[in-house]
Amino acid sequence: MTLEIISKNHDIINLENSRNIHGCFKKTFSTLSRTKVLLENALNDKKTIERISKNLYVHQNGFHKYILYTSKSRKWRIRLHIWDEMQFNNQDIHNHTFNFTSVVVQGGLKNLIFEGDLKNSSPYHLYRYNIDNETNDSQVTSLEETKGLKLKQSIDIKKGDVYYQDASIIHKIEAAEYPTATLVLQESWIRNNSTIYRNHLSNHLISERKHAPADSKIVSKNLMKIIKSLK
Repeated sequence: MTLEIISKNHDIINLENSRNIHGCFKKTFSTLSRTKVLLENALNDKKTIERISKNLYVHQNGFHKYILYTSKSRKWRIRLHIWDEMQFNNQDIHNHTFNFTSVVVQGGLKNLIFEGDLKNSSPYHLYRYNIDNETNDSQVTSLEETKGLKLKQSIDIKKGDVYYQDASIIHKIEAAEYPTATLVLQESWIRNNSTIYRNHLSNHLISERKHAPADSKIVSKNLMKIIKSLK
């Protein structure tokens, strides 16, 4: 599936050739009807559905991650994140290995931004989140140190809102309602690891990713639900 196919009959700049992919993504998908076109094209492409189904997994922060499109250079991806009430819990405070742009296509989010604070804060145990950008395998290990954090800002993000987040920002996401879905432009990796902040300590190696390949019919059904919500 190419972006030329995705953008058929719409005035969409080709991300593959764009120097400002954040601005391009924002211009393209701030209109939810264009997100609908992208999802409909994925739904109608058998090979795409099979690939999404094969690579589907449950992220440690509770959402199902659908990889819709990867650039030819593999420098960025378009992903779909879907949360439901059963799995949205125990969110980690964390930063990222990449910058990203996201649009809420269903439901809503609360983005909680944190900052370091040595005096009036709660201590969190630090973990290193390592990811292989070729295989996508990931693991979490304890750094055996703590850091004080306090809440700096709480941002409500509603359906149709587009936001950009720098990789260095420390945050966590909470769902405003269920189900919630976001379309995410993941830019190229800035580094191969990020930091997770937890209020408990574990001394052993933790495997965080739950690979959960799904039946293509289930993937198609979930995409159809989101498409219908965009009408």
